[in-house]
Amino acid sequence: MDKDIFPALDGRPIAEITAPELLAVIRKIESLGALDISRKALQICGQIFQYAVATGKAERDLSPDLRGALKTRSVQHMRRISEAELPELLKKIDQHPGDPLTR
Repeated sequence: MDKDIFPALDGRPIAEITAPELLAVIRKIESLGALDISRKALQICGQIFQYAVATGKAERDLSPDLRGALKTRSVQHMRRISEAELPELLKKIDQHPGDPLTR
């Protein structure tokens, strides 16, 4: 927050910050490949906006409007094991020299 978010917003009052400005700041983090950190930064900004709304310093929380705008990490599912491969897998598991708990 101190490195990326606060310097980019120049210490302006929270009520003056717009959704496109906040998105631009979050996208800078996202462009570095830090997708998880960019999502966490948006979550923290949302908490800050919620507090600002509760204390009367802002009209609304901008972060829900930006939730779909961020990239998501692609999920790669592992392929399943067929019935024909199962006996060989179980044999290899039994032969594994590791700790019994690991097997």
